[in-house]
Amino acid sequence: MTAIDLTNSPSNGTTATVDGRTYTYNSTTSRWELASSSSASSLSTEQVQDIVGAQLVTNGSHTGISFAYDDSGDAAIDATVGTLNQNTTGTAASAAVLTTPRNIGGVAFDGSADIIPNIVTDITPQLGGPLDVNGQDIVTVSNGDIDLDPDGSGVVAFKGNATKGAGQFKLNCENNSHGITIKGPPHSASASYTLTLPNNDGDANQVLKTDGSGQLSWGGGLVKAYRYDAVLATNVSTKRIYLHQAFSSVLIDAFVSVAPEGSNATFSVKKNGTSFQTITITDGNTSSVNTNNTTAFAEGDYITIDITAVGSTTAGENLYFVLSFS
Repeated sequence: MTAIDLTNSPSNGTTATVDGRTYTYNSTTSRWELASSSSASSLSTEQVQDIVGAQLVTNGSHTGISFAYDDSGDAAIDATVGTLNQNTTGTAASAAVLTTPRNIGGVAFDGSADIIPNIVTDITPQLGGPLDVNGQDIVTVSNGDIDLDPDGSGVVAFKGNATKGAGQFKLNCENNSHGITIKGPPHSASASYTLTLPNNDGDANQVLKTDGSGQLSWGGGLVKAYRYDAVLATNVSTKRIYLHQAFSSVLIDAFVSVAPEGSNATFSVKKNGTSFQTITITDGNTSSVNTNNTTAFAEGDYITIDITAVGSTTAGENLYFVLSFS
């Protein structure tokens, strides 16, 4: 760009010609003005670039931004951005939470965790309160099971309330029109115990029994008793115990109120008149228990018990037999 050399301290109306253009000094505005006779609209591209470049470079005092004008080359104006006043440290990825949290679909969202659109895609769903099924069923498809799996020592608890009483669960028929309910004891019982089921399904005609500590097992399906209320004396009994169904074994317990002395007391247990088990209460003792016999019994069979020997010095008194069939 050609340097403009104008007269120092011009007076009003003083003129000067530069690059074929005439400028007149206006003392009122204290400015050199292009004479109206000059072609103001015919500025060259170079002149326009020089004017704009000079303005940006000279007057472009902006914090953190500087400009450079390439007058001799391609007339490019280069802007250099330095450190701005704003704090630009960090990235969107490193931001922990939103400054102002918002709700999305009724769920509070502050950017600290992903939004789970539905329970299917949430592999670790957690309830924020009690789950109300609103009259609906919890079901599966494709014959799928519903597993309840408490962590560690946790249990599945069926809670009670003032309306229904103790905790309970119901097993319906296939049409869901009938069912049986298993219910816990009332609060007044102060009951807290565990019942443990047997390791197998038992044999026909057995019943479920407890050992008094909560361990359940299968026992005899029929219990019969035989009594002889007198001083023991050998005899062939005519008192029959009839069986109303078939059994595959019998557990025999025998007791006396007065022990035999001097020798053992013995007894013959018979099925339909034929002995299948001998029971001995030894000298000085009052019982013989847990004798198991696997003789098979049919419906209509009968049992008799003969006294075959008594104590030699004291016979023994008041015989009592318990027969548990299974």
